[in-house]
Amino acid sequence: MANQFYSGDSLKEQTPQKIITFAKKTQVLSADDLVEAILGRTILWGIGSFLAVTDKDIIYFNNDSGLPKTLRYAFSNIESVGKVTRVFDVIVLTVNALGAVPIDIMADNSYTNSMYEFILDKVEKCKKQKYSANVQAGANTQSTDVADQIKKLFELKEMGAITEDEFAQKKKQLLTL
Repeated sequence: MANQFYSGDSLKEQTPQKIITFAKKTQVLSADDLVEAILGRTILWGIGSFLAVTDKDIIYFNNDSGLPKTLRYAFSNIESVGKVTRVFDVIVLTVNALGAVPIDIMADNSYTNSMYEFILDKVEKCKKQKYSANVQAGANTQSTDVADQIKKLFELKEMGAITEDEFAQKKKQLLTL
């Protein structure tokens, strides 16, 4: 049986549950990992390979050669997601400091495409959250700067270095920026 895509309610099915149980037993997944999607399958002797998307990471596990290999990429480090078409589609992640990382997992192209779309959506949401956090941090810094400047102007007014009118005019200018 080829790798299949599971998300939402289909994660409750037998195959993804076997993969999740195996991954937690072997510590490929931690107890804290919230699995949102899987591209994988079970085989006669256990688990071959799978790609799991959690709330924070993309985890690729490959045991097809008998030498288990696990790769974990945090969404915060993924710059972009692409897809290369071969006999089977290959998902390519562009990861900070690593460059292009192909995730080569054999699956019907429709399943690979479903996982690609799922990952792409998660990466875009992560980028938006980062952008919003940066904008908010900038706004907080700017409002702190304005408050500090008004405080300094008030101190100058109290010392008699500027007049009440000058204080009011500068304060108004700062508040309308």
